[in-house]
Amino acid sequence: MPYQDILNLLLQKTHTKGLLLHTFQYNKSLLLHNKCTNVVYRQLNSCNVIPTSISKWESELVQYGAKICVNDAFNVCFKTTKDTQLQWLQFRLLHRILPVNHYLKKIKVVSSDCCSFCKHEVETIQHVFINCEKVSTIWSNLSLHIYHAMSLRLGFNVVNILFGELPMSKNNKVINLIILCSKQYLFTCLKKGKLPCLSGLLSYLFNKYKVEKYIACKNFEMQKFVNTWQPWYSIFDTMIQS
Repeated sequence: MPYQDILNLLLQKTHTKGLLLHTFQYNKSLLLHNKCTNVVYRQLNSCNVIPTSISKWESELVQYGAKICVNDAFNVCFKTTKDTQLQWLQFRLLHRILPVNHYLKKIKVVSSDCCSFCKHEVETIQHVFINCEKVSTIWSNLSLHIYHAMSLRLGFNVVNILFGELPMSKNNKVINLIILCSKQYLFTCLKKGKLPCLSGLLSYLFNKYKVEKYIACKNFEMQKFVNTWQPWYSIFDTMIQS
């Protein structure tokens, strides 16, 4: 966010409290300080503002009855994993700035907004992750695979694919991680120009599982990791034993 925008927002917030002059001097000196980031963002996050992107998502998904809790939606990626690659993907998705062809055409980066998977629909975020015929079968096959491995009926729909399984709890942490990883796999395939498949997705999920295990080991949280993941071992079949 540009400096002037931050300053204007802080001034707007403090003006309503009748502390304009005093707080202006404080905020001005604060913003010029090298290590003010945390303080500034705590101030900004205290504003009860719904991002424009979330309002647009709610409008676009009104037929699904989607009512998005802003805090939950933005916390899914940061409380589910420490993997910055997954966090960055979800952050851009929520802000509707993920570089799919529909967005890239709007900012004049590409000339065509055609889907790189199916080649005949507009490549929007929702299309890439949900509606594309090459992608919808992946979610169906993953759901079926989980059912056969765990006897767990896990349905993937527009809302939980885009925003995660909400509200967040320790019981759906792995589900949210699987959804995040699946989206990252699909987006990677999209940018590499190759079609996604279930075997490729399971291999990708297993590699992400090993990353999470390494992070847990490094942070001395292995028991917590085992308790979280043990019920899900069977989805990796023999890979977990290697």
